[in-house]
Amino acid sequence: MRDSSPLLAPSTREAVPQFRRRRSRSPVSSRNQGHTPSSPVSPQVPLTPSALPQKPEWARRSTTVSSTTPKADAVSPMQDTPELVITAPVIPQYKPKQSEIELELARIQSHHASLAAAHETSVKATRRALFEVELANMDLRLAEARRSIADAQVEKARAGVLGIDYVQEIPGTVE
Repeated sequence: MRDSSPLLAPSTREAVPQFRRRRSRSPVSSRNQGHTPSSPVSPQVPLTPSALPQKPEWARRSTTVSSTTPKADAVSPMQDTPELVITAPVIPQYKPKQSEIELELARIQSHHASLAAAHETSVKATRRALFEVELANMDLRLAEARRSIADAQVEKARAGVLGIDYVQEIPGTVE
């Protein structure tokens, strides 16, 4: 079994194992891509004297004769004629008409509010009346119980057996 590889001798080919190269994980460097700095830097625009606007006259602090002497104003022929004053017409504020549906909705909402208020007052009155009926019912039951006790005591007193050791008989019990 002979290998026909002309690159390496048979003795060296067996002694040195051949490894495949791995691909690099680093980003590809290219001629077309620029260098990216490691820290962020704001862009700097070179300022040339011609790119800067000239300072206003009042901001200069020079003491030259030209800045202290008043300049002669050029008289233009347009200054003599008065300017035309154009006034804009007064436009009233736009108030759109309410549609029929919006008017009906507003009417229904106001009617609902009045009905809800009337219902709330009637519910409050009903609750108050039910509470008073419940209190009156309790008072009636207690008064009936007191009356039955008093009737039993009156009967015992007439018989002469009502004394200090009186024990109330519970109705429905046999002695």
